[in-house]
Amino acid sequence: MANMFQASEKVMDELDLKKYNTSEEGRRRLIPAVRNCRKAILADCNLTNQSCENITSALQSRNSPLREIDLSNNDLQHSMNLLCHGLRSSHCELEIISFSGCKLTNLSCKDIASALESSLRNLDLSYNGLQDDGVKHLTVGLKSKQCKLQVLRLTSCMVTGESCRYLANALKENSTLRELDLSCNDLQDKGMKKICSQKPDKEATISSSSSYRLSDCKLTEQSCKDIASVLQNANSYLKDLDLGDNDLKDLGVELLSVGLKSSNCSLEILRQVLAGCCLTKKGCSLLAEALRSNTTHLGELDLCYNYAFQELKQLFSHQTCKL
Repeated sequence: MANMFQASEKVMDELDLKKYNTSEEGRRRLIPAVRNCRKAILADCNLTNQSCENITSALQSRNSPLREIDLSNNDLQHSMNLLCHGLRSSHCELEIISFSGCKLTNLSCKDIASALESSLRNLDLSYNGLQDDGVKHLTVGLKSKQCKLQVLRLTSCMVTGESCRYLANALKENSTLRELDLSCNDLQDKGMKKICSQKPDKEATISSSSSYRLSDCKLTEQSCKDIASVLQNANSYLKDLDLGDNDLKDLGVELLSVGLKSSNCSLEILRQVLAGCCLTKKGCSLLAEALRSNTTHLGELDLCYNYAFQELKQLFSHQTCKL
């Protein structure tokens, strides 16, 4: 089967090794076929160094159709230099790659940063112990004018508010990033303040991206005040925000509502933004009042796990509410 795939001139839309009922070694023999497909799913395949050599060869192939590859849940910490060498190839046109759960460390980020001057648009590094030093290394690549990255996922990467300082500085130099996922990290309010920081006549860092995932980041009502100031910024591009599973409470929603009511607010989606945020009927009423404003663009809201949902449903029936 492996020889058949490699000999075929027909380009496959997708190669998912898990779909083939064969041994682990049999799946690895299919890996060279990635050079002949548009999307390769190699997650949970116990990739070896030889496997990574085959993948690198595919990335370096002239006129390769490969645009997306999922390498998640493989131990790749000792293969990153090799793989990133392939990503740096002038022939590589890969746009989407996932290294989620690949046992990467802060040192892995040095190799990844060197590969960001490429065609990559979407990078998933979630569930790796990158820590703040890893993010610091990564931002060297993010600052490059040749970096085209639009989506960066760093869910549960053991980073703190210090990483927000590195990211803020990088994004002020190069703002191609449109979606940043920092969920399940210990950012706290001080980290959020760095992301929301604004200088005179300049937009905030968070304003330059259209989507932020910040669930379970140990944020409080203080972060809502900072975010509200961003929502009131006429230069803000923020469209999609997730603040779920943070201890915002009613006061946080009250502060956030000030931004939602602003004529400058362009937010369209509160994706789980209030899920598990300890709201009461009072907080829901404040939110509903903001959403009834004629100025709000909000069209999607998630209120999971809040006790006052039933009371809130009636308030959303107002004719000016766009939900």
